[in-house]
Amino acid sequence: MRSNKIISFIVTLTAFLLLGTAADVMARPPAKPSRIVLGSPPPNWVPEGPGWFVVPSRDELLSFPASSGEWRTVYSWIDGCVEIGRVKYSMVDQLDVLAVLRLEDYLGVPWEARGILASVWCMEASMLKTGRGGGPVRGDWHNGVARAHGPAQLWPWFRNWCGLGPRGADNLFGALTCYWSRMVDRFHHRNASRCGHPWRVAEALAANGPRYLNAGCDAESSHWRQMLRWQRNI
Repeated sequence: MRSNKIISFIVTLTAFLLLGTAADVMARPPAKPSRIVLGSPPPNWVPEGPGWFVVPSRDELLSFPASSGEWRTVYSWIDGCVEIGRVKYSMVDQLDVLAVLRLEDYLGVPWEARGILASVWCMEASMLKTGRGGGPVRGDWHNGVARAHGPAQLWPWFRNWCGLGPRGADNLFGALTCYWSRMVDRFHHRNASRCGHPWRVAEALAANGPRYLNAGCDAESSHWRQMLRWQRNI
């Protein structure tokens, strides 16, 4: 009888410890990012730290058929970008938008921020991978020099922070992964982590830290507001 009680106690204690460990893992914020790597890693490649992001290719992201739910989200995102006058529907590659949706899945974007990378792409580059003339997307010109590069319109400091090469910001998935990695980093910032909606604040700080820093927990960017409209329409 005594041995049965001991076994029962051990089983109960083990279950309690396992549940505690699982809850701790679920509550833990994502690891701080460092740099990103474009394309598939070479054989036997080992990341230098938990914050590394390996960016999948478009072909990898589109390697299996889309569900009806995925297409519903894709159409909603495109419709939302068209409605605010950013782009004409015929100019958007639906498969690119589907790939961005799956990139968010791959990166582990939480539901609260679902659609944020597509929103950034819409607001910054009209859901286009190239400029109107077919060249790379460029913006924020100063003295004849474009400071913002690529679909996420990343400035030099942003590109350097992510470890992107000279043309890395022109890669749609590399640029958006870079943006997400900055969001994750800002998520750990005390100005975001103490707030009731840390992802909203983290995105604002990633978009423009100097502009939104003094807003505290009320910080909210136009990217985030557009994303919320999409979420309501899906």
